[in-house]
Amino acid sequence: MVLDGIKLTTDVGSEVRYRLGKEDAERFYTAARDVIRGTNRGGLGWSSKRFHSVAWHSLDAALKSKPDMFQIWLSKQCIGICATRRNMARIQDILDDKCPNCLRPRETNDHLNRCPDAGRTLLFKESIASIAEWMHQNNRTDAELAYWLEKYLIYRGTRSLTSLIAKGGGGSPGLLKAAASQDLIGWTEFLHGKISINIETVQNIHCALTPCRITGSDWMKGLASHLIHASHNQWILRNFTLHDKQRGYLRLYQRKDLLRELDRLIDTPPEEVPEGSRYLLELDYSDLYNALFERRSYWVLAMKAARRAGPRAHVCQQASRKTRRRHSRNLNDRTNRRAPRYDFTNDDTRMERELGLLPKCNKRMSACATKAASASNKRLRKPD
Repeated sequence: MVLDGIKLTTDVGSEVRYRLGKEDAERFYTAARDVIRGTNRGGLGWSSKRFHSVAWHSLDAALKSKPDMFQIWLSKQCIGICATRRNMARIQDILDDKCPNCLRPRETNDHLNRCPDAGRTLLFKESIASIAEWMHQNNRTDAELAYWLEKYLIYRGTRSLTSLIAKGGGGSPGLLKAAASQDLIGWTEFLHGKISINIETVQNIHCALTPCRITGSDWMKGLASHLIHASHNQWILRNFTLHDKQRGYLRLYQRKDLLRELDRLIDTPPEEVPEGSRYLLELDYSDLYNALFERRSYWVLAMKAARRAGPRAHVCQQASRKTRRRHSRNLNDRTNRRAPRYDFTNDDTRMERELGLLPKCNKRMSACATKAASASNKRLRKPD
């Protein structure tokens, strides 16, 4: 792109996206927190001074070469919505929110780089040693700055950078200003790649006065990348100890519940199990306790299904028996049905009519015939 005869090599599109993204980030970071039922519905509650103390351009440069999922993880980690045990316990409505390594309750994103577990601590020290080696290599970093940054990382946020420098006899005015600015940002955010712009100022002076073969911007980019990877290493180890299929925290917890359920089901009476499933009670229990997790899980599920099918089969058997008895009664009623009884106490005409002895006459009688057959007719009356 050429403007007024001057060739501009800056990518205008990426610079515009960076500016717009920074404005959105500032609105979110400086917005007030709004915690509802343990969930933050607002911003992060930063002050404007704290936000503008961060060298955002260095963090942006460090993340450009990282995969998208890595950037998403860092974003979740920074705003506190990553899959920590506390967040998962709230989402899944469970009571267990312990750290899988140190077993302390309420594992949050701040606990990630502060876990006192021996394995996590050893890994963190190795990461800090790698960062210190990178800073001291080829006179890359200001000596005073490199020394105090290493101390600051080793204390894992329990001591501020200003207090460390003051206890060590003090430092240059530029270093003290950088330390105060970094303490305002915070130790946890420092591990997320948020470095003070005053630290960049100290490093720029060093790069300008010494032949270190690196610029201040490149040094800030490299330091931010190393810090983020140190935090990500802790996340990887934490996830491995949590989700490992053999010795992970969740698998060991499942094994404990499975053994408790197995002890309860072993004492099941044979009467509660259908006859076709009673072979489950004839297994060698010592082999079952020493079997693999999958085989024990299969036995427990099979026993639960058999116990549930036992009462159901009993009810179905009783229902079938009642049906057979009802069916047999119906058959007996149909086969042993008696002939209809007749009442012989009435007059003979009624009896003959019911027995069908009288001849049927379909011809209707006339009125004269009806009077003639009537006993009250005067012609049939006896004389006085």
